[in-house]
Amino acid sequence: MIRYYFGNKEGLYEEMIRDTLNPLLKALDGQMLDSVNGFEDFFRLYYETMSKYPEFPKLILKILALNQGPGRRFIQQLLERGRTRGAQKVQDLKSAGHVTASLDPDIVRMAFVSLAMMPMLLKDVFEEQRGKAMDAAFLEELAGFNGRLFFAGLMPTTTE
Repeated sequence: MIRYYFGNKEGLYEEMIRDTLNPLLKALDGQMLDSVNGFEDFFRLYYETMSKYPEFPKLILKILALNQGPGRRFIQQLLERGRTRGAQKVQDLKSAGHVTASLDPDIVRMAFVSLAMMPMLLKDVFEEQRGKAMDAAFLEELAGFNGRLFFAGLMPTTTE
């Protein structure tokens, strides 16, 4: 059955990753990030998506950082797609005068990935420290805060 539908186990694995990340990829391709306010919405979407699949961020980290498991090439392709599309979004925001002209798109991407992934990667630790779950209400508040924080970091400074 796997061979018939997916070609091989690697194909099944890639389809699972694609299916999980599909809402995020659609948002990246759409208009959500056409304004700096859209970052809050993207954080919210990321946290909602990963809450459905709580082990997924750890799996991706394991594959990429520890080079364990199949799918590394495919995940790297998706990350490059995100890098390319994200760089274009940053360029569009620069052209519109909405963000600092000197922003490095790779720094923007790394900061964004850090704010998005770390709460999910360390969810168990944070919940233990807090003494309560990182439920939907908490993640909503975190998405709002991270969106505003990210927005502030993108804004032109008075010296530019």
